[in-house]
Amino acid sequence: MEEKKKDGDKKRETVRKKKAKRKPSFLDEIDLPKEITITAWYTPEIPVSQGPEGYWGLPGLILEINDGKTVTLCSKIVLNAKEKAEIKAPKNGKVVSQKEYDETVISKMEEMREMGGGRGRGGFGPR
Repeated sequence: MEEKKKDGDKKRETVRKKKAKRKPSFLDEIDLPKEITITAWYTPEIPVSQGPEGYWGLPGLILEINDGKTVTLCSKIVLNAKEKAEIKAPKNGKVVSQKEYDETVISKMEEMREMGGGRGRGGFGPR
């Protein structure tokens, strides 16, 4: 008895054939590491979630990054305590309740999903 293949199986088989027929690349000869260890030194005493060269997200300012090949080190921090930024309250807009805000957020999220901007789909695939 022979099983019928599903459409998904045919697609996977086609992709495998395309990969097998591709031209060799010079990158095939290079052993790229599967894992990279990145070490970050940060200070929670400066509660800014930023760092150099696109590194961010730690609970303090990143002062040093070591990715195994390159070390980026903060050599100087200048704090301008004399210059204070003035934050002005907006003059236009509409005051809403927490319930109205939550309803707006939910409706906008649904709207984004319908437009293909939902998580995991990246705007591609069937809608």
